[in-house]
Amino acid sequence: MMKKIFAARVPKLEIAVFMCGAIVMAFEIVGSRVVAPYLGTSLYVWTSIIGVILGSLSVGYWYGGRLADKRATFSGFSIIIFLSAVSILMCTLFRVIILLFIQLKFGESFFAPILASVILFAPASVALGMVSPYAVKLKLSHLVSSGKTVGNLYALSTLGSIFGTFFAGFYLIPRLGTVAILYVLSTSLLVLSFVVCHKKLRKTRLSFFCYIVAIMSIGLFPDHSSAFDGFVDLDTPYHRVWILDYQYEKKDKKVRGFMTDAKGVQSAMFLDSDDLVFDYTNFYRLAPYFVPHMNNTLLLGGGIYSFPTFFLKEYPEARIDVVEIDPGLTDIAKQYFRLKEHDRLSIINTDARIFLQNNTKEYDVIYKDVFLSEYSIPMHLTTKEAVALEYAALADEGVLMVNLIASIKGKGAPLLHALYKTYNSVFQEVSLYATEGDTPHKTQNIILVAAKKKRDIVVTISDPLLQSFVGNRIVLEPQPNIPILRDDYAPVQHLLFSSL
Repeated sequence: MMKKIFAARVPKLEIAVFMCGAIVMAFEIVGSRVVAPYLGTSLYVWTSIIGVILGSLSVGYWYGGRLADKRATFSGFSIIIFLSAVSILMCTLFRVIILLFIQLKFGESFFAPILASVILFAPASVALGMVSPYAVKLKLSHLVSSGKTVGNLYALSTLGSIFGTFFAGFYLIPRLGTVAILYVLSTSLLVLSFVVCHKKLRKTRLSFFCYIVAIMSIGLFPDHSSAFDGFVDLDTPYHRVWILDYQYEKKDKKVRGFMTDAKGVQSAMFLDSDDLVFDYTNFYRLAPYFVPHMNNTLLLGGGIYSFPTFFLKEYPEARIDVVEIDPGLTDIAKQYFRLKEHDRLSIINTDARIFLQNNTKEYDVIYKDVFLSEYSIPMHLTTKEAVALEYAALADEGVLMVNLIASIKGKGAPLLHALYKTYNSVFQEVSLYATEGDTPHKTQNIILVAAKKKRDIVVTISDPLLQSFVGNRIVLEPQPNIPILRDDYAPVQHLLFSSL
């Protein structure tokens, strides 16, 4: 029989273990939003965040157990929780400086997300990992019931993690900004450290609490519906979004841009007109040359809806269905990018693959503009099975136009070759057009055009920009080692970082 160490009169330990389990998972999910604007949301970023946090928790389990065996007290337990609150606050305050440095120093290397995760997320994760073994030592009173005690506390920690996962994903992120959530997590841990042992370090923790409250009071919950002042930072169910106004030098006009990472503006709209800003969206204007009698069209990936707005004005007889997975982007487009309801516009907020699986309509033209970070199309929309669904959704004379970001040679070229090979395995004719010309090592927008039947585009086009696009057709040399992408094997991220 072991000597009784401590017996709590209220379930402080159970509350602490549950809450810390919830907070560590909420911290992990929010962590992806912290990193996304600077390093993206690629498979490598997620792998780094999950791996580093799991490794840090393991260190915390190990060290927390050793520390508890030396001397377990409620004041020590309180200090561990307090340090986790401080660590999350430090992550919040210094995240921008750290991420900008890593982005500039290490760029797109595999090391960048690992280093960022270690600096930003490891300290808090180690402290939170110490909670469960330390709580076990405080709770343990009899050797005969040790298994039950350990099992109960770790079950509570796991239940807390489950709660934190769902609460962060379904409630916090859609309603609060990333910074606000981090402050909520830090403040919750601070309050928890008071609850566990309110007598020790009272002045230090009270000062820390006042500091957090002061920071939260300075514009922590901005009113995004207020007048636009040149920059907005928003969270949606799927993205961390930056909106900014800037001068577009190519056309010497002011535009409003949309970003989900720091690699550049993904889409934009002129402040004073509905004209298309970028070459890749202007390329879509070639669709009537491929399909002269274009009536029903489909856009996979709405973004800020700049092209649908232009489409409705340019083609008064045609209609367009837009599939956009993120309803938050649709709301942003209405608030900041002049999207209006229209009887020839249908918006479907769902995943493009799910939409195609359930689709019963036939489209004359399908535009595809769907991206994750790092210029890659979501894996499940690159495969032969997905391409077959796109083929089935087209009318017999229909054409599919896919926006890709790639280089013809060098880094990322294997992904372009794999996509070209995959579309060729389904469609009768597939061609590629480089919007900025045949510059092999330049990363640029490349439009893939796939047709159910072989056809030639009309070459007598009066618009010089469109004529230049037609002249930028490129031919890829066959690469036997490049795979056809399938649902069971589509190494999109690997191909994106590989070279030819």
